[in-house]
Amino acid sequence: MSERLYSYLLVHIATLLYGVTGIIGKLIQLDAVSLVWVRLIFAISVLFIWFRIKGISTQLNSRKDVYQMMFTGVLLALHWVTFFHSIKVSNVTIALISFSTFPLFTAILEPLFYKKSIRIIDLCVAFIIILGTYICFPNFSFQSEYAEGIIVGFISGLLIAVVWVSSHDLSQKYSGYTNAYHQLLYACVFLTCLNVYQFDVLFTIASVDWLYLAVLGVLCTAITTVFSYTAMKVLSAYSTSIVINLEPVYGILLAVLFFPESETMSSNIYIGGALILGAAFIEPLFSSKKETELVS
Repeated sequence: MSERLYSYLLVHIATLLYGVTGIIGKLIQLDAVSLVWVRLIFAISVLFIWFRIKGISTQLNSRKDVYQMMFTGVLLALHWVTFFHSIKVSNVTIALISFSTFPLFTAILEPLFYKKSIRIIDLCVAFIIILGTYICFPNFSFQSEYAEGIIVGFISGLLIAVVWVSSHDLSQKYSGYTNAYHQLLYACVFLTCLNVYQFDVLFTIASVDWLYLAVLGVLCTAITTVFSYTAMKVLSAYSTSIVINLEPVYGILLAVLFFPESETMSSNIYIGGALILGAAFIEPLFSSKKETELVS
């Protein structure tokens, strides 16, 4: 198997595992905060051991970078908590579609953070996401069955958009491994502080939930991080992002497969969802075309 084909295999496995997180989150009988906390304990423990074995440095160069990592780590923790809470109060499909509006927030936030002009492509993405959201939830009401899940899902998308935009400078300074390690570490520290008086929750977790949490933390977080950044050493950012953008697609298909009764939604949800998910592919496609024109 060629190195490139092996890298594509790794990133597809990572994306499929990312897509499984919603399924496992629905199965685990824990509140969202405790779920994410234990997930991070598993993930950061495995990554710490792996990086030490492989001799991967995670050293930061300045106190400012440490504070920035702390900030993004806290937001990452809140993103995951809101995402899993959205699943708990609605379902996996609603949570994934609502969360997938993050390109809209990114398009708004990036010009504000870096004082850039808004590009036409960003306006197109925003319009498609707004249209898709309207098609999904044309008669939205705060009294509707999925209202809380939708709103919290949007908040989850906003939080991850802030994480990505505010991490831009760090991604230029450090490897993906270093960024991922510190963000997960500070996310874990933050949730540990929140749970400082609730450590007894660890003694109430059912055996099957410990198994699910181990899979979520080790396979769906630590291993996917290693696979993703290993693949990115060979594949372009464009190729990697196209595959990773399939995460909600995998997640929704798996949700319908495993929970057909609660996850099968009306046709407008899937039509609007397809527009929202499709919008995530516009930016990498546009960027790839632009890079090709510059090279030629």
